[in-house]
Amino acid sequence: MTDGDLTARARVSDGDEIGQVAAAFNTMAERREQLEGLRTAMVSDVAHELRTPLSTIRGWLEAAEDGLVVPDDRLLSSLLDETVLLQHVIDDLQDLSLADAGELRLHPERIDVHDLLDQVAAAHRRSAEEAGITLLVTADGRPEVLADPVRLRQAVGNLVSNAVRHTPRGGQVVLTTRTHDRDVVIEVADTGTGIASGDLPHVFERFWRAERSRKTGTPGAAGSGSPSSARSSKHTAARSA
Repeated sequence: MTDGDLTARARVSDGDEIGQVAAAFNTMAERREQLEGLRTAMVSDVAHELRTPLSTIRGWLEAAEDGLVVPDDRLLSSLLDETVLLQHVIDDLQDLSLADAGELRLHPERIDVHDLLDQVAAAHRRSAEEAGITLLVTADGRPEVLADPVRLRQAVGNLVSNAVRHTPRGGQVVLTTRTHDRDVVIEVADTGTGIASGDLPHVFERFWRAERSRKTGTPGAAGSGSPSSARSSKHTAARSA
């Protein structure tokens, strides 16, 4: 294991103290192997999350430089959206780092949940309208919770963003809050494709995404950074324009 072989295991032949140490070593080794697998997957997924918007930005800029598209307000708005997406990914990575180090500080206060959902809906209203999706907020009364408003808006906003992204044009996304026994429930429902039952156990894994092979339909999303992929991204951007 010192040489990097994470599959190394001690042979447990007895239940004495030596056997217990060997069993503890094997448990540690298995956990280390799992963590290394998660780390490798996370690095790959982070690279993917960053590559997609960067490839999009590069493809459109190259197309504009070659005169294939006109850098109008619509294009600039699209590039700004991709830049904001990059910033979100970087911010999420920073939050994960702080959480892992036990340094993510929460500042709880009394929150009117209906007001919070209105704020989240307002922040995503434009993207929903551009996608042809109706964004609604409903509430059963005016429930309050003690929570960090910034982090709660971030959590609900992530759900709404995903719902908008995976709901077909003409569909709707509904934000609902209600009380259940002593709990306050916040629900984000959509008329999109949904998540397969087999994928449900993975939804809280970091950077996990369903249907990894599905194309995003975004210009340049498949670019790898090579000259040929850059040209491909550029031509895709031109066709989409």
